[in-house]
Amino acid sequence: MNKILKNMYKGIFSHKTQLIALIVLVCIGVSFAIGVSSSIQVISKKYDEMVKESTPHQFIMDISNLSDVSDENDKNHQIHDESHLLKNIETYLNPFFTSSNVQEQYTVKDIHELYTGSVSGDKGANSVFKVEPYQATGVDKTIIVKTMIDPSKMQADEIYISPFYAQARHINLGDSITVGQDKPYKVVGYAVSYDFLFMQVDKLNQIPDGQNEAMVYCSPNAFYYNPTDLADGSRFATTSNQDREIYIMGATNQKNFDFRNFLQNKIKNPAFNNSTGILNVTGSGFNYSFNIYNGNDPKFLFNNRSNTFGNIIDDTKSIMIVLMIILTIVTWFIITIISKKRLDQDSQHIGIFIANGYRKLEIILSYVGYSFISTIVSSVLAIFVSIGVYYFITQLFLSLFNLPIFGTPWDFGEIAIYSVISAIIAIIITCSITFLFLWFKLRNVTTIELVKREV
Repeated sequence: MNKILKNMYKGIFSHKTQLIALIVLVCIGVSFAIGVSSSIQVISKKYDEMVKESTPHQFIMDISNLSDVSDENDKNHQIHDESHLLKNIETYLNPFFTSSNVQEQYTVKDIHELYTGSVSGDKGANSVFKVEPYQATGVDKTIIVKTMIDPSKMQADEIYISPFYAQARHINLGDSITVGQDKPYKVVGYAVSYDFLFMQVDKLNQIPDGQNEAMVYCSPNAFYYNPTDLADGSRFATTSNQDREIYIMGATNQKNFDFRNFLQNKIKNPAFNNSTGILNVTGSGFNYSFNIYNGNDPKFLFNNRSNTFGNIIDDTKSIMIVLMIILTIVTWFIITIISKKRLDQDSQHIGIFIANGYRKLEIILSYVGYSFISTIVSSVLAIFVSIGVYYFITQLFLSLFNLPIFGTPWDFGEIAIYSVISAIIAIIITCSITFLFLWFKLRNVTTIELVKREV
């Protein structure tokens, strides 16, 4: 067997061109598999985490002082924004960031009565179900109060807004904003929804711009138009019946601003209804910028928008599978050519080995080592190439979607896992192709035929 191995190793470098071609081809396939698989897996996990956390359910309370809430006159202002809670808010996945001043550790029942009684009333949408410790910089005592929100129980004047929009517009909890109705809404919480993860249509129309365009949760009874009426609703806003969301196309530098009246005046202009672009309106003491969307353009309709990201992930996986199949076919072709040339070159040696009592299986396995060594070298090189592929894929997704929900995309654990998996699969494929080819070529060939090089 040692003689067979020595002969095999000597022959490995006799066809350098084919060897390099095989290494490069397998390296491309393995690096592509590692990079795409690991990046898609990481992005999918991040997305699933955000989906899980996106339903409004949590807020943070500062319990350093009870006096602020013990005063009957302050009951309507217990919930307010703390600046430290909005620092780097885009790095958070938890959607609720609010605080309230209380003094001691309350029970779930006490917190429930304190929070829902002061904000929503006894029949409000918030239901406290868990209280746990939380440490925040600059705050002596804090607790996390987790709440579940039932949109059907929301009061008509309650609203949850995007923290990105609130931070950019300096809107605190307890402030009132007018959204499509003469009666203002009370901001009772911050929320981020995975439904608002859209691809950027172009540089002017990012869907949505979280800092300049408001997304809100509100009571279903608060809709001021029929969300299914495209002639009305899609002109400047859209809703999700499941999540009770209203997405407002536009922004203002004022907290109290009647979007509906402003838009009703503007939609009389035909250009508003039939064009897509930016509408800037300036005047004494105000500056408004609205993204105008053509309701007849399908790319601006948000039906089934929750499936957008998932569909793209699935399509990417499908494309990867197709490309891997193509690479496997090309790899099979090259391995077949290399194996045939080596078989023609070494047929006399093989015949001599068989004549001296070596089994064909031993000889075939020794030549399988050619593919094995090539694949090992390719897999090692592929790890370095795959890091670049991984970075490209993750950055591509991060650039296509304008909500910074993924945080740091690097996950070398996933890269390591898929490196091992891809290397094993590549070894199995290349070695199997080599083994099967040689087996079918040598199974019925006699020693005399091999010695005469008539294979």
